[in-house]
Amino acid sequence: MAKKRRGGMFPEGDRSGSDRMAASLLQGSLILLVCVMFLIAVPVFAAEETLKLPDLIREALKNNPEIHVAEARANASTHKIPQAMSLADPMFMMGYENEGTDSPYTFGRETKGMPADSRWMFSLSQMFPYPGKLALKGEMATYDAESLKAMTAATKLATEVRVKELFYDLQLAYTNIDLLTDQAALFSRVEDAALARYASGMAPQQEVLMAQTEKYMLLEREEMEKQKIQSLKAMLNAALGRDGLSPLGRPEKPQDTVNNYRLDELIKMSHSRYPMIKSREKMASAAEAKIAMAKKEYYPDITIGAGYFARSSQFPDMWNVTATINIPIFYRTKQREAVLEAEASLLEARRNVEATKLMTSSALRDNHAMLKSAENLMALYREGLIPKAYQGFELALAGYVTGKVEAITAITRLKALIEYEFLYWKQYTDGQKAAARLDGLAVITDYGADVNGKRVLQTSAVTGDGEKPAPLSAAPPTEEKTVKRTPPEATAGQGKGRFEIHATSFVSGTPPEATADQGKERFEIHTASFREKRQAEQVMKKIEPFGFSPRIEMDDPPGKGRRFRVSAGGFETRETAQEAADQIAGKIRGLKYWIRASAKNGSQAAAGDRLTMVQAGATGVDRGRR
Repeated sequence: MAKKRRGGMFPEGDRSGSDRMAASLLQGSLILLVCVMFLIAVPVFAAEETLKLPDLIREALKNNPEIHVAEARANASTHKIPQAMSLADPMFMMGYENEGTDSPYTFGRETKGMPADSRWMFSLSQMFPYPGKLALKGEMATYDAESLKAMTAATKLATEVRVKELFYDLQLAYTNIDLLTDQAALFSRVEDAALARYASGMAPQQEVLMAQTEKYMLLEREEMEKQKIQSLKAMLNAALGRDGLSPLGRPEKPQDTVNNYRLDELIKMSHSRYPMIKSREKMASAAEAKIAMAKKEYYPDITIGAGYFARSSQFPDMWNVTATINIPIFYRTKQREAVLEAEASLLEARRNVEATKLMTSSALRDNHAMLKSAENLMALYREGLIPKAYQGFELALAGYVTGKVEAITAITRLKALIEYEFLYWKQYTDGQKAAARLDGLAVITDYGADVNGKRVLQTSAVTGDGEKPAPLSAAPPTEEKTVKRTPPEATAGQGKGRFEIHATSFVSGTPPEATADQGKERFEIHTASFREKRQAEQVMKKIEPFGFSPRIEMDDPPGKGRRFRVSAGGFETRETAQEAADQIAGKIRGLKYWIRASAKNGSQAAAGDRLTMVQAGATGVDRGRR
């Protein structure tokens, strides 16, 4: 009997081949598994990306379907202009005139023994409107196209505002969840205190259940915020032109902003730049052109025609030229009524412009008041209510632990603290949304391209309280003050001398002429002034990353109170200072600034102050300036 080979049923060579096949299958399975895990992980990673508002706005301006519809409509309207300015199509006529009825075609033949006067007829005619009508039609079509173009710009602004509002609402929802997580820890402290008192027999079980119930209510509110996040993401995807199921991450953390809006400036900017107002004005201009066109209809149009008649050989051919005009004899019921209709349409268009301006001014005032109210309430919550509520909670919790205060008191204080923190961030969001609407109404675009194809950067030499700084030459320098002091005994060779320091302060006057040792002129950037130093410090922190070495200057003008202004200097040319100011203003929304010349030797000369030291002694007189 033959012995079985080691390895069982398969020979050694077959076994190695099967091992290689199994290894290949295992390797392929691992690769497939890795690919599947990667495909599953990609949406998760994409969802974890931080949402940045500038990127979202640029994407919305590029992909929003409503913008695409408005652009297509405006583009279609431009093709109506050449149509309106073109002449009507010429008319060509070809016909045959037969003599007699005995034969259907008698051209070149005889009928009843006589040559037939049959003929072929050809004519061409063209209608020419009264001079000026085509130009007016083109003007009306042009105004209509410009109106639709302005509506496209208004759609872009509305989309940008919509994205900002959804972004801030989404930011608020995530912030609320973070607050709920933090406040749950505070309720845990109350729960732990209640459990400790219950275990020692100092409190009933009801207090433990009360603290636990409040924690569960926080979980309920957290679930509501999560549902709100999903709804906001769906609406944000629609505004971005994405599919409703596209993943979106978490918005970037809230940032400190400086809003320095003036209502009168916003209204002026809006009336001159808001696309909706421009669209209404273009419609009014089109209505004016329509009146002129209706008056032109009193004058007739003319049609010029030319004809040629080919006759039989026995008769000579013929030709003719004609001119046809329409006679507006029914002008009382037609042309005059058309003029009255056009005038009524113009009145409607002008009233529409006024109504749009009034609505815009009302919206600006409403949002401006909302922004200021949000800023004031945030300061109240941040500096007053929240710290006091937290102190009250800590005192109540300490009193509850020692048995001096009931549990309901500590829980009530904690709920008040939580509510104040929610209200603080609600006011922050309302303020940001109001600022976004102000930007839209005043056509201030911070991200991407401006609706007119340019980036808008507002600069104004207006201080924070709305007053322009007085020019340096507005007032003469103040009276010179002299301070005298006697130094110690002079050393040998110098004798005794006396030093006098003359400090001349030019508060609002023109500084004296620079001497040769001062160097050439330099320029400084001055921002708007603030009533609180904290606001100036916020602006300075935002300017510091640019490397311009900002500083805070304090001023105390009579009747206005103490003011704080941020300055950055050391620029050799005005152009360099302007570029730096544009760079700063492009990052800090609403910042107002102006550029002022300064001397090279430091901030004292820039502020208009001069210190002159005079030393009189045995060695003579030395004058220096610092």
